[in-house]
Amino acid sequence: MPRVKQLYHFLPTKFALKAIERRQLKAADLDRVNDPFEALVMAFDSREYEDAFLTFRKDILGRYGTICFSQTWEEPLLWGHYADSLKGICLGFEAVFHDDRTDIIREIKY
Repeated sequence: MPRVKQLYHFLPTKFALKAIERRQLKAADLDRVNDPFEALVMAFDSREYEDAFLTFRKDILGRYGTICFSQTWEEPLLWGHYADSLKGICLGFEAVFHDDRTDIIREIKY
């Protein structure tokens, strides 16, 4: 039986309307997100391991993107930060999982 999870994505109005019109969301390039330490959360014992990880990271950042969703639309900080200072739109989605492959959605704890 499929599992359904409700997810929300906050956007400034002009980008939300464009997303609705095109029926698509834009994934952010990982090397252009607002946190310069994104995907750089490792401590290394040697320079060799660090260099290998940085090479791997550069390859990944060039090939993949990310989209952030929330489990709620009621968080004022999300409206302030991601929905154009409370003037934007929050889009709601039903994510339907037909098997146990839910690994494409990961919860991030700050």
